[in-house]
Amino acid sequence: MWRPRTGLILLLWLFPAAPVIAQDGGLQEIHRDLAMYYLQPDPHLKLARYHRERGNEILAFNILEYARLRLFPKKQFNDAFAQVFLAKAGFDNSPEAEAALIRRHEQDPSSVELARKLADIYTSRSNWPEAKRYLAMCIAQQPDKFDYVATFAEVLRRENKPQEAERILDGFASKHPGSVYAYTVKMDQFMGENWPKTKSNPQNLNAAHQLLEEAMRQYPHEGAFAFNFAVVRQEEGNLDEAERFILLAASLSTNSAYIQGWTGRFFFRARKDDAKALKYYLNAYFLDPDFYDTEYAESRIRRLTGEAAQKRFEELVRTGVGYDEMMKDKSPLVVEATIQRMSADWNPRHIPLLVDAMAHDDETVRGLATAELGKHVDRSFDDQLRVLLKDPDLRVRGLAGSIAVKLWGAEGIDAVVPWLSEQAELPRYDAISALLQFGGGRGLQIAREHLKVETDPAVSAWLTVVLQSSRP
Repeated sequence: MWRPRTGLILLLWLFPAAPVIAQDGGLQEIHRDLAMYYLQPDPHLKLARYHRERGNEILAFNILEYARLRLFPKKQFNDAFAQVFLAKAGFDNSPEAEAALIRRHEQDPSSVELARKLADIYTSRSNWPEAKRYLAMCIAQQPDKFDYVATFAEVLRRENKPQEAERILDGFASKHPGSVYAYTVKMDQFMGENWPKTKSNPQNLNAAHQLLEEAMRQYPHEGAFAFNFAVVRQEEGNLDEAERFILLAASLSTNSAYIQGWTGRFFFRARKDDAKALKYYLNAYFLDPDFYDTEYAESRIRRLTGEAAQKRFEELVRTGVGYDEMMKDKSPLVVEATIQRMSADWNPRHIPLLVDAMAHDDETVRGLATAELGKHVDRSFDDQLRVLLKDPDLRVRGLAGSIAVKLWGAEGIDAVVPWLSEQAELPRYDAISALLQFGGGRGLQIAREHLKVETDPAVSAWLTVVLQSSRP
């Protein structure tokens, strides 16, 4: 069932983005950052963004989900996500930046841009009185611009003054009856909570249709109007027109998780077009990983990508494509299925393919490849394993450590213990993981002793949790 869109898209500048991290370098640089700061979210998000920008959206999604669900608390992940994926420009709310802006504003008190930047700083600090003071200056200079009024109203809500907020908004609608906001207010009588009454009454549905046509003539680039018109057209039984306008809304509202997600739902439910549904669900997820219509976007994405990967995998098998090509597939889910098939159809010739997969950017692929190697190799693999334990890619080296501890016992433990003194977080993470998983009592004791001397707060916090769960 549709959920019509009411109101305007939230003004992003009310909640300025965190300072943007340094621009991504090449993939090797990102891998180095990941090894150095594995237990911090930024490098995982940088890696996901790298792949998304190159069209590898399923891989980007998997990287984000692994970090979101398995590595980091929700707030820590969401804060980093907003910084990496949503920030459009750097934002500095330091005392030095504040002082510099105040000096410039004193020299040019009529500057709306400077007043807005100061309002940004104070809203980011929840300093509502100062935020209102500078927003009032913006409104005084540009009374026709709704952004400043809407932001002022939101600040009042944050101060628990909803009635004052509504009074300001109502006043703007009265003074500007032809504005986008005024049309939005008129639409509220038909959409949102009033939608059940609208769609059940032909007269009301026709009135909504007429109002939205008028609004779109006045504001052809307002995505929310096109979105609501698509809702009306679908209720009227015209799916082709509904699709035309929902696509228009999505193209006009690329930064709206709501519109992108509900466009995905339209194609998922109304059109039964899984490929298009996946496209828009991914758009919504990359704007808001917690996006929800009647189900979370990530659940729909997992279902749709899983079904698509299964079909592709079966087609590759049916047409006789070799494992070497299947392991290069763009979808990490196809690669996972290939590894599982190779396990059931084991041949030592698979070893090089699995070794290569240890450097894959999907954590599940890397883990599966390592597990299969650990399951099938014997001491004839020793020479190659010693090379892997010195691999320049610390991600590969770390995974090789788990095979060494499992295959070599005490010798493997001795091989990974020096990693506990590495500056990078990932070697310590992998060494501890190998010791706890395959090192028996000695491995557990080494991990406990290491906790006493670990100085990295992220590693220490993670190890504390792991050791607590390892108690008998």
